[in-house]
Amino acid sequence: MTTTSRLFFSFMLCCFVLPFLSGCSYEDAEMEKQLAAVNAKLEAQAEERIKQLREAAEQGNAEAQYQLANHYSSTMWYDSDRGTTVEVLSCNRDEAEAVKWYRKAAEQGHVWAQYQLGRPNWILRGNPTEAFEWLNKAAEQGHEYAQYGIAECYDRGMMGVSKNKEEAVLWWHRAAEQGNSGAKYRLGKCYFEGDGVPQDKEEAVAWWRKAAEQGHEIAQNRFAQCLFKGEGIPQDKAKAVTLLQGIDRKMLYRESKHMLAECYLYGHGVVQDKKRALELFQEAAIEGHDDSQKMLLRLQQ
Repeated sequence: MTTTSRLFFSFMLCCFVLPFLSGCSYEDAEMEKQLAAVNAKLEAQAEERIKQLREAAEQGNAEAQYQLANHYSSTMWYDSDRGTTVEVLSCNRDEAEAVKWYRKAAEQGHVWAQYQLGRPNWILRGNPTEAFEWLNKAAEQGHEYAQYGIAECYDRGMMGVSKNKEEAVLWWHRAAEQGNSGAKYRLGKCYFEGDGVPQDKEEAVAWWRKAAEQGHEIAQNRFAQCLFKGEGIPQDKAKAVTLLQGIDRKMLYRESKHMLAECYLYGHGVVQDKKRALELFQEAAIEGHDDSQKMLLRLQQ
C-alpha cells in the first residue's frame, strides 16, 4: 500500500468509522479498551503520514503539495496513487491552507492542482479571475474536466468571461474527444439547436449516441426521442423502446415517458399494455406534459 493510500485509509477510519463505533454501547470493557488503543494507533499513524507529506511538500514535491492540499480541503479530488477520483470530507478542513498548497503545486504545473483552484464556485470563488486562469492552464494541459469547465464559463458568461457560444463549442469538442460524456451531450444539444454551430441534427444524434453508450442518462433520453421521431436518424420505435426501458424510471424525461406510453398503448415496438401506458401518461401529465394530459382526458371519455 502506498503512502497516500495508507494516509487515506487512516483518515477515513479516524474521521468516520472509529468515532461512530466509539459512540456505541459495549458491555465488554475490554473491547472498549482495545478500540481506544486501535484508535490512538491509527491517529498516530495518520499524524506521521501528514508529517512526512508536509516535509516532502516543503521540499518542493508537487505531488506532496497537492496531497497535502487535499488533506485540508473538503472536495472531490484525484488520488494519483489510485488513479481514481475520490470524494471525501476532510477532518481538518482549512481552505486557506488548501489554497496555499494547491497554488504551490499548480505553479509547478500540477494539472489537478490547477483544476482544483479553477473549479467554478469553489475554493477561489472570491477571485473568479484567478480561478479562470488556473482552469485555463489545466485545460490547455488537456484536463478534460477543466476543458468542460471552460466551455461552461463561455456558455454562461461566468468567472469574468463574456458569453461566447462558439468558444464553448470549441472546448466541449476538446473534452468530448477525450471521452467526456457530459461534453458529448452538450455538443449534441448545440448541434440539435444550432447554438454556436450551424444546426445539424445528424451530428447531434451522433454525439448523443456516443454519450448514451457511456451511460449518460440525459443523452439516452434524447437519443431515444430522436429514434422514436426519426429526427437526425431513421425512425426505429422498437429500438427507442428498448433504450427507454433500460433507463432508470426516475431518470426518464416526461417526453420520454409520453413516447413510451404511446408505444405501450398502441403496441409500437412492444407488447401492448394499456395499464402500463396509463401509468406513464399519468406520470408525464403530473410533470406537466401537455400531450399526456390531453391523452388522459381522451382515455377517460
